[in-house]
Amino acid sequence: MNLPKFRSGQEINSTLLNQLSDGIRRNQITSVIGGTFTSTPGGTAIMIDAQTRGGSGSPAVCPFQVTTSNDGDDWKFKIEFGLIAGKIPTGMFAGGVPPLIMAWQDGWILAAVTFVTDQVSVDTVSFTVNEDIPANTETIAYYPIAYISTGLGEPPTQLIQNLCATPIPSVCDLLFAPPTP
Repeated sequence: MNLPKFRSGQEINSTLLNQLSDGIRRNQITSVIGGTFTSTPGGTAIMIDAQTRGGSGSPAVCPFQVTTSNDGDDWKFKIEFGLIAGKIPTGMFAGGVPPLIMAWQDGWILAAVTFVTDQVSVDTVSFTVNEDIPANTETIAYYPIAYISTGLGEPPTQLIQNLCATPIPSVCDLLFAPPTP
């Protein structure tokens, strides 16, 4: 983008201001194919819709869909309601009312599934945001739900990549620790 340069002591005239305005308009997001966007004074959020599968023409269901849920300039995201291994994740309520809203932080949104020690049953499910996907432990397995990040630019944009899959927890995903002799 070629925008005019303003220098100290330089007269600001309508030609330079028009060049600046035109440059901003050329680079403004006005639509998204396969998604939606929301502009606020704090930035622009781009939400990519779940892709249509099977040629039926209807969009596929996106379990645990992550969307923006900003409170003014305070960036937040919302995770749609769902069950994992028959459990309601910590912070969620039946039917999703009120919704699970968390503070925006770039990284992987993960379902952290804790298993009952020495059993195959799930104890708890919760959501966390981590820069990387941590290694599973002897009792906790991590399953990615979405990846969120802040796009570069002025104003900054909120980017969300939903994985649109329901985790199927298994003790086979846990770190194996051989029994002590």
